[in-house]
Amino acid sequence: MTTWSALGKQGADLQQGVSVDLTKLMLELWQRLKDGKSPDKPLSAIETAARLAGFESFEAGATQQQRELIGAAALDRPLLDAAVTVGKQRGLIVRERALAVLAEYSEAMVSPYARLAASVLVNDSIRTGTRASGTYHGATRKEFVRIREPLQKRAHSSLEGTVIGIDELFDIGGYMVYGPGDPALPLSERAWCGHILRFLA
Repeated sequence: MTTWSALGKQGADLQQGVSVDLTKLMLELWQRLKDGKSPDKPLSAIETAARLAGFESFEAGATQQQRELIGAAALDRPLLDAAVTVGKQRGLIVRERALAVLAEYSEAMVSPYARLAASVLVNDSIRTGTRASGTYHGATRKEFVRIREPLQKRAHSSLEGTVIGIDELFDIGGYMVYGPGDPALPLSERAWCGHILRFLA
């Protein structure tokens, strides 16, 4: 197993744990909304769980990237501070989206939504961590790499191994974007994607 596929496994493990936590909390939120009760308690717990997951996922990505660039595992304070910020931002987003979305869903849709939220949260935070670490440590190039097998093959899998300048753009399905998971991509190109950017000196 390569160090990058190990990151993929670490991300999958994080995602599994977050998915279990969010499913339980979102079912509680859904029930309270249905019963006309205050959603504050489950919303607060959802935000806390998502905040921790965002921090841990960012840290995992940043640590893997840093090991490769400079050989050290312990993150410098600016990267840890960035991990805290990402955790806070992701926690608020998951909280707000859960309240807006679950009010419209049936109970049968709560668990699939929680799994999707966990996937997006963990994958986006890992990618943000690798990018922050690469930038912080002066990377000049980026490589399109796979860290885990996708649920379905994507056309952009043909980009695997492509190396370009750190500020250049990839053409993913006709969209000129920074890399996999870019918010400008349609959900069909982002959901369940097993790619990430590896930053190079």
